[in-house]
Amino acid sequence: MVILIDKRKAYFYIGIIGIIVIIGIILNIIFFKSRLHPTMSTSVENIQIHIKDIEITNNKGPAELYPLIEIICSDTLKDGKIIIDGIKGRTEIADNKLIYIPGEILQPRTTYKATIEFKGLNDQEYHKELWSFKTKSLDPEEVWVEVSLNERGHKVYVRNKNELIREMTCSGGTADEPTILGTYYLENRGDEFYSERFKEGALYWVRIQDQYLFHSIPRDKDWNIIEEELKKLGGPASHGCIRLEDKDAKWFYENIPDGTMVIIHDF
Repeated sequence: MVILIDKRKAYFYIGIIGIIVIIGIILNIIFFKSRLHPTMSTSVENIQIHIKDIEITNNKGPAELYPLIEIICSDTLKDGKIIIDGIKGRTEIADNKLIYIPGEILQPRTTYKATIEFKGLNDQEYHKELWSFKTKSLDPEEVWVEVSLNERGHKVYVRNKNELIREMTCSGGTADEPTILGTYYLENRGDEFYSERFKEGALYWVRIQDQYLFHSIPRDKDWNIIEEELKKLGGPASHGCIRLEDKDAKWFYENIPDGTMVIIHDF
């Protein structure tokens, strides 16, 4: 007896069987992996952002009187802020970092309490941490330098503790080439320099850090004062250095020794 089977029905049944076999293989693979990794979870809700490190720049012991504080978190931040009791300041966010820039100079040998609030990309609520630090002491006879770069004008103040020794008009960097903020210690000095890159030179340079210097009004290649730059004194004008009038640059060069503390701020 010959049984006739419709070819279309045969192909249909074969297809159904094939799909069932494939589904069975996939389920077996999933079950096998779950046996190997029973505690594995891909839920982002189980991943908690946390603080990895706290850095106070330019400091290995007590905090500087103008500390730039970096809070380094374990993941990218959505929002956050640092609040220091009784101190004005602002917080900037850069990827997984909170950067605190004080709005005033701190008092020496003082303990400050800080509150750190931060939120990761997947967080609904803020995380909150408490932290404290102590500032360095200031010797009674210690001479130090304050550089103030704000919209009211650019000034350099030389102080003995809180007593003002000398006030000088200066020019810091522009928005495109800003002066570094923070606490630094003068490194070395020289009579003059000339930069081929900027086609400018200057007298009485004193190094703050790297290419950042105190120096006189810029000169051209023939060592003439560049009058256009002289007229900018008192506002943003430099490539990041602190420019001083010639007589002030000479006085600074001759009277402020290497190792002197320099605080540069923009409030």
